Amino acid sequence: MSNAELKATKETGLLRGGRSEDNFFTNNASLDAKRAQQRLGLDGPLRDSRVEFRIKNDIQVSGPRSAAPGRTGTSGGGREFSTNGRTEIEILRVDPLRK
Repeated sequence: MSNAELKATKETGLLRGGRSEDNFFTNNASLDAKRAQQRLGLDGPLRDSRVEFRIKNDIQVSGPRSAAPGRTGTSGGGREFSTNGRTEIEILRVDPLRK
């Protein structure tokens, strides 16, 4: 997660701050930001933290599936899951990603 996403998540108790779009996440344990970005097909700046969490509400989780490549050349192919809607979580651990 980016620092902004982590802050919104902590303030709201909702994954990615409760945004209305799909919420994508992985169970990949990598602490390397560049590797995570490539495997998950993430565009834009490198993410800041790996966040371990537990979903608290009864919401459907889709996946696992292979992450699609990003628009800017990130390869994708990593395992991802998603939810759609308000996903209540409990943060269990936050680790900074290596840049």
